[in-house]
Amino acid sequence: MRILLRIVVASTCCLLISVGYADDAYLCVTRMVTGFSYDKARHSWHATDSQAGRKYLVSRSRAQGVRWEVLPVGDIVPSALCKEGFSKAGTLTCRGFDEFKMNRNNGRFIHAYLVGYWTDNHGGGRREDPSLFAEGENAPFLEMGECSAM
Repeated sequence: MRILLRIVVASTCCLLISVGYADDAYLCVTRMVTGFSYDKARHSWHATDSQAGRKYLVSRSRAQGVRWEVLPVGDIVPSALCKEGFSKAGTLTCRGFDEFKMNRNNGRFIHAYLVGYWTDNHGGGRREDPSLFAEGENAPFLEMGECSAM
């Protein structure tokens, strides 16, 4: 247990140091999640609720042509990049593997992972396309939550 605590503290410190250059940074925490999962035995998709609590760091980006980025806490690669900054209305739109939208005025965000189902090869008697994922390999979901300035 002590080792896990040390890892969490060290990771948090590294995370905070890495965003020290940013004028602004936000910690976003998921409150509600809904999505889909694939039942391999029944060969069918169904709706599912997932556990909330996922965290994202929204911070200024060092990448050229990118103003902000969305980094799932614990990951090293951003899941979405924001080419534009916050609008006059306080909204930010970011895209990548995920789609992430945030409003800094009300502190809310919505995040969608849209890979899976439509990107899957379900067979259907056609020759398999190697560019498609295996059925159920990825599962789309939608999250909502709140962000706080750091």
